[in-house]
Amino acid sequence: LNSTGIELATQSDVDLDRQLRVDGLGNLIAGLCGGMVGYLGVAYSLLNYKAGANSRLAGLVASGLCLVILFWGAPILAYLPRAVMGGLLLYLGLTLLVEWVYDAWFKLSRLDYALVLLILLIVATRSFLAGVGIGIIIACLLFVVSYSHVHVIKYAATGAEQRSNVERSFLHLKELNEKGKQIYIVCLQGYVFFGTAHSILDHVRQCFGNPELPKIRFLLLDFRLVTGLDSSALFSLLRLKQLTQIGKVA
Repeated sequence: LNSTGIELATQSDVDLDRQLRVDGLGNLIAGLCGGMVGYLGVAYSLLNYKAGANSRLAGLVASGLCLVILFWGAPILAYLPRAVMGGLLLYLGLTLLVEWVYDAWFKLSRLDYALVLLILLIVATRSFLAGVGIGIIIACLLFVVSYSHVHVIKYAATGAEQRSNVERSFLHLKELNEKGKQIYIVCLQGYVFFGTAHSILDHVRQCFGNPELPKIRFLLLDFRLVTGLDSSALFSLLRLKQLTQIGKVA
């Protein structure tokens, strides 16, 4: 998101793949050295761009100053008043609170905003790692719930409604018109997992038990738009196979 914002502001292209690789490598090295996580900053990047610092020299100078402060800056920092350091920490903390408590109210959904407040409460009362860990778990659960609402069945049709591109004779077309309703086609889409796999089974079961529909002799599942499936989806498909065997459906 930050890279896209810089692209718009500078009217230039950013190699997102390279940027992610560099950020990931830098964060790994920083973590091994006891440092903090870093990412592309829009404000400082645009400040350098407007000041004319468009080369890699700006990043090298900034990193060099950080190294100087790391190895030889302790005596200099000792002369700074404690109020300055405390004010800096207070400023950073208030900036984060304004961004994630006040500004987030107008940007995030109410559910996401409640999750942000919960993480903030856990960080304040327990620890930072506990807040981040619980936040990740809840975010994963919310993703599963929201993705399970996506319809995995794109459409369903009979053989009389959906035809192939093969040119057929008049007799064959007449045969398909008469017996095509005995063929039931279910087109699937997306990722099939435990939250959506059971809906396929329920849909086919309802079709088998619907007295208004003609008896289904052939069931065709179209997986061309499916991106993947998990083990629970395989169990649902095996159960579907058992239903077809009981109903003598091919």
